[in-house]
Amino acid sequence: DELIFNKLKKMNADGGVIAIDKNGNIATPFNTTAMFRAYHVFGSEPVIKIFNN
Repeated sequence: DELIFNKLKKMNADGGVIAIDKNGNIATPFNTTAMFRAYHVFGSEPVIKIFNN
């Protein structure tokens, strides 16, 4: 979040990441209007998102 919401903002830049930690937790922070992203966790439905919903 520090990179996406602070450092990129200071540089007047846009961006986002799809991150997975060692426990399988998924985070998809972004500072744009939309970011296409998708992931699938075994045993659950696939997740497909575009906007911050």
